[in-house]
Amino acid sequence: SNNTQPLTELNREIKLEASRLESQIASLRVKDNDLQRKIAELESKVDLIPQIEAELEPVHQLGPRPWRLPPVPVDPKASLWPGSGRTLYSMGSKGTRAALEEVAAELGLISSEGYEVSGDKKNSSWWERLIPQKESDEMGVED
Repeated sequence: SNNTQPLTELNREIKLEASRLESQIASLRVKDNDLQRKIAELESKVDLIPQIEAELEPVHQLGPRPWRLPPVPVDPKASLWPGSGRTLYSMGSKGTRAALEEVAAELGLISSEGYEVSGDKKNSSWWERLIPQKESDEMGVED
């Protein structure tokens, strides 16, 4: 009877470990299913930007620049800026401010070093600073 005690204890420990591992496997399967679903969702969106570009470009003739701008993240706090007397930038999170700075730098509204307005674009109208008028403007080629 004394010899069966260690075996019973060992058997109990093995069963506990097996149960723990089964629980861990089930948890990993749930995570795997979630990741597979997210992958499928992202793969379905891969062609979204080119599709939107194909629909809008013939009508608006924006050129390639707007389609490569970085996205501005969803920011609930920053979304309260209209009517607040503040700006989207001032109310935005660090990520929102960084994205807006990146967009402004890409559009040439600010320099990427100190976030100041570029000299050659200072006196142009706001829309001219946002979107180049022709392909040669974007490439820096003069007529």
